[in-house]
Amino acid sequence: MPESTQELIEQVHHTLERVAGLSRRSYQRADVQDRIPALDAALARAEAVVRGLANRTKRTPSSAPNRGVMDLFTLLADLGDLRNRLLMHQLSGRHEVIHRMNEALSRLRSAETVQEFVDQVPVEVVNLGYVRSLYSSAESMQWIARSAHSTQGPEESLLLLEAGQQDPLRDIHDLYEAEMVRERHPILRHGIRKSRRVHPEIIKVTESDSYVASPLVLDGQVRAFVSVDVNAESGTVDAFDLELMGLFTTGAAIVLDRLGVPRHLDSVAGAERAIGAGSGNGGGMPPDLTRRELEVLGLVAEGLSNAAIAQRLVISEGTAKTHVKSILRKLGASNRTQAAAFLRRG
Repeated sequence: MPESTQELIEQVHHTLERVAGLSRRSYQRADVQDRIPALDAALARAEAVVRGLANRTKRTPSSAPNRGVMDLFTLLADLGDLRNRLLMHQLSGRHEVIHRMNEALSRLRSAETVQEFVDQVPVEVVNLGYVRSLYSSAESMQWIARSAHSTQGPEESLLLLEAGQQDPLRDIHDLYEAEMVRERHPILRHGIRKSRRVHPEIIKVTESDSYVASPLVLDGQVRAFVSVDVNAESGTVDAFDLELMGLFTTGAAIVLDRLGVPRHLDSVAGAERAIGAGSGNGGGMPPDLTRRELEVLGLVAEGLSNAAIAQRLVISEGTAKTHVKSILRKLGASNRTQAAAFLRRG
């Protein structure tokens, strides 16, 4: 029967306690996290301690065979064996994650709408073994969160979403995500708490120090990003997570392509172009629509009600109604149909 994770962890702690006893130190189990990287690092330090003890014991004069040295080398072999078993356990776990990723992509294919897909992606990513995941997009080079999921509960998921939708939206040129727009490749970043190239409001929620993000690329253009910050097993993210998210977003992009490019992305970009055209000597829309109003206008053009707009943007229905009234006033439109017509003409 395969060795369980908990059995292996217990053996590691027992062996580390033996080494601590040999060096006449007390062993505090709480000082070593029950995660493979932390356990392996502790075993490596224990190996160094045992080698030092063996070298000192070999130099001790004795006419009899040195039993202590033999015991120490046996302990060294045990430590090496435990490190190998940790590695094999990790590889086995990663093989299982790849299998779960394929299952996750299969479930994504059941999405019938783009919004259902957007909402489902972070849930499936978290189920791969991450603490939290965020789905975001770049609209006219402005970064905005679209959906989020966290094992810490729905409250944190909502906080992440609100943080990533605060006005004014962040210019993507100021964020690491700009690299993905240029290179079309996933990124891995450590030491992000002190970086100016991460969203400060997101960091306030997550308090993370590293993250992986990967783009969804359709027709050579980045349509969205999927990010994770903590692998629940390792407590961080590494090259494996970088590769995994790259594979996941490649598969997810195929699903998104089948559903069609998100209309709200196209409509917001179209609104931006219309304003640019109207700022010259032509007509078009007035340039004083805010970025949020442009987004709401795009959703109005899709035929969404105030309640549906509020749900999509995670705002109150009253706020959505206020945005719509402001748009109608600025456009000189008497109803939603006329406002949508402005967008189509742009």
